[in-house]
Amino acid sequence: MKFKMTVPFALAFALFAFIDDSGLVWISALAAAIHELGHRVAIKLFRAKVTEFRLELTGAAIYYDTYRLNYAADAVIAFAGPLAGIIAALIGARLGYVAFAGVSAGLSLINLLPASCLDGGRILRAITATVTVSETPMIAAHAIVCGAFLLGGFYVFNITGGNWTCIALAVFLLFSGLNAD
Repeated sequence: MKFKMTVPFALAFALFAFIDDSGLVWISALAAAIHELGHRVAIKLFRAKVTEFRLELTGAAIYYDTYRLNYAADAVIAFAGPLAGIIAALIGARLGYVAFAGVSAGLSLINLLPASCLDGGRILRAITATVTVSETPMIAAHAIVCGAFLLGGFYVFNITGGNWTCIALAVFLLFSGLNAD
């Protein structure tokens, strides 16, 4: 298995770790690690081999051989990351780690959105591939998610007087979707 950490990821992580005095960067890193571990366990259960693990500016990505996997297996592997995160969030909340629970649940729920660069997009692609070769459902779902975050972002920006979070997420999803496999 190859491991790759890009320079932009390392610089961004170092910057956020340096300026974060709340510990949220490390909490987020733990939530992301649990998420990726969920994918890894599912890949192992389907007896597939991880070929590469990458840490990029847009997040972590696990690449694995798919030649023995069907669409249902790929959908289960995609769902395993958010499922691990939701389970971790429930355990964290039960133990009183509210910040971890919130970050883990948020990461999992966002990843379930049907945008092409997210786990929800992989699940949607696996489902639609069984009935059509057309990319139209995937493109439409991705556009709806990006549009909803953009519109919601402008609304949130307007009522808060300057919160860019949803707008930034919309832009991130839009550009990540352009590079999705």
